[in-house]
Amino acid sequence: SSGINAEYGGSRTKRHDRIVNHLHQALTDKKGVTVVKEPHIRPKGSALRKPDLVVVSGGKATIVDVQVVSDSGIKDLERVGERKTVKYGSTEIKEEVLRQLGLPLTTPITVHAFSITWRGNTLRHTLDVARTLGVTHLLPRITTDVLVDTYRMWLGYRRSGKRYHTN
Repeated sequence: SSGINAEYGGSRTKRHDRIVNHLHQALTDKKGVTVVKEPHIRPKGSALRKPDLVVVSGGKATIVDVQVVSDSGIKDLERVGERKTVKYGSTEIKEEVLRQLGLPLTTPITVHAFSITWRGNTLRHTLDVARTLGVTHLLPRITTDVLVDTYRMWLGYRRSGKRYHTN
């Protein structure tokens, strides 16, 4: 991990949380939509999981987990969301989410990553999720916030007088 990641982890978390908050607010404002932010999911024999959002609408549940990713050295950016699908896609986790929401275990539930690069590129799977959730209008704002926050982190790093190098 580079020095910039270790030193500016708090800023990275704030950048991530700002995206989650935009999505949460927009979805909460929608009629007939229930949104749970960071439910604590602990299936038997597993570690605690905290997906960013669980959205219930139209008799379906959707687990959404936000990530801001690097686009450096990744051959297939569209695959970066697969880790989130694996992390939250097990039957045990899905059933625990449904139990906590008081929904029947037969309720359809899907898992989606909401991925954007630190350079502000919105990935195709994220566009699909935004369309499904009806929040495509947020994408310009989210992109701008990611770019501004990334710039602030870079500026802070530059002002620190440290030299950037990769290890």
